[in-house]
Amino acid sequence: MNTDNWWVWGMRSDPGGQFAWLEAELSAIEAAGGIAYIIGHIQPFNYQRQSGGRFRALMERYQHVVRMQYYGHTHDQYYSVTNSITNPDRHIMVSQIGPSVTTSNNKNPAYGLMEMDEEFMVPLNY
Repeated sequence: MNTDNWWVWGMRSDPGGQFAWLEAELSAIEAAGGIAYIIGHIQPFNYQRQSGGRFRALMERYQHVVRMQYYGHTHDQYYSVTNSITNPDRHIMVSQIGPSVTTSNNKNPAYGLMEMDEEFMVPLNY
């Protein structure tokens, strides 16, 4: 390994220790019988095969804990379904990609309101 590029190798294995942190958080939430939402800028499994695959593996392992994921970045509004790594025909997660309050490429600013189920903490209406 070229030590001049140590940061590239470190990022590929676990960028900034983020996967270790996320796994520890989800494990603690699971042990407490809780639920989680993932909120981020860009869907991690869309980028870098190794990092994206590792994130998807975590989401598959903790799909009973993570109720939903929310992302932005595209300035569009849509939903994204994540499939299992081991069984690509099996859906494991849905992500809501939200619009942006800033304009981009002739897109109007927008926002969304979400109605949640109080018992199961899942979206009912958006």
